[in-house]
Amino acid sequence: MHYFDSKESMLTVILRARDEDSRRRFAGGGDRLDYLLATIEHNSGEPGLVALYLSLGAAAVDEKHPAHEFFVGRLRRVRAEIVEYARSRGRAPRAPLTEEAAAQLTLAMIDGIQVQWLADSSIDMAQRIREGIDVLYTVDRGVQ
Repeated sequence: MHYFDSKESMLTVILRARDEDSRRRFAGGGDRLDYLLATIEHNSGEPGLVALYLSLGAAAVDEKHPAHEFFVGRLRRVRAEIVEYARSRGRAPRAPLTEEAAAQLTLAMIDGIQVQWLADSSIDMAQRIREGIDVLYTVDRGVQ
């Protein structure tokens, strides 16, 4: 604690490092969905970090929380990545959803399935996310 203003500041640094590690580890090959699914699959071996992310994220809705800016920036970045993924794969949000709405719902699905997984580890998070994406987006069979 000598190096940090608060426990929350220290935990924010841990989450930031986790994000950077995930990007280095999984973003090298494949598309953004591969990266998201690989991260989710990796998370299934890290229940403590998943719980930390979810609990700190909930606390960080307070604008005065040390992790607030981290989460706001992260959520914006991930939503933009989801939009870019969908476009690159020839997918469009099902009507009446906009790209931003579909990205928000995708991210909500990811966070929500992680909450459920913490309570019931038999849930296959990556499979539920694949299925959810198929529900939210149309599929252009000509684009791979």
